[in-house]
Amino acid sequence: MNRVTGETDSPKSAFLDWHSFCISVLRLEPPLFPLFLKGFVNGAPFAIACEAEDCLCKLVVKKTVQAKIDRLENVVRFTENKLATDILNDWSHNVSSLMSLINEATHLINKERMVHAV
Repeated sequence: MNRVTGETDSPKSAFLDWHSFCISVLRLEPPLFPLFLKGFVNGAPFAIACEAEDCLCKLVVKKTVQAKIDRLENVVRFTENKLATDILNDWSHNVSSLMSLINEATHLINKERMVHAV
């Protein structure tokens, strides 16, 4: 359901949006593809890039695809939807590895203090 308009998004409309996005990207010629997000100020490639970016933004808002646009690097990163449990497990693992690194650093600092105290 679209939160702004209250309309329900059908799978067919999501497919058509995805299809038009793919066509917009495929219309870019290979030398112009790295300029996908940068575009040109004068000429058609800018219009095609804007059209493709607008379509991709609509798909992201509708949660048809999950992507992040990095305009500085001219890259679109598509990611998978993760379950909340997977996100929490990753976070827990990262916190555990951070705490072990802090523990190791604290141990080495205490060791240096003991060596220099003698």
